Amino acid sequence: DYKVTGVQTCALPIYLSGRIVVNETHTSVIGDNQFQLNVSDLAKGVYMIILQSNNGTLQKKIVVQ
Repeated sequence: DYKVTGVQTCALPIYLSGRIVVNETHTSVIGDNQFQLNVSDLAKGVYMIILQSNNGTLQKKIVVQ
């Protein structure tokens, strides 16, 4: 979940070893937001997801097995 105070576009790049392997943008609405990512095309590994919006930056690590 990611909470925003206004409608805005959020950048959602996914990194592997410091390189962007997926770069998505999503439009958020006021309040709580959830984004679903299709990781079925990603190779096994540890990825860093960085959500960037006007409200700040949120980083999460995911493991694709």
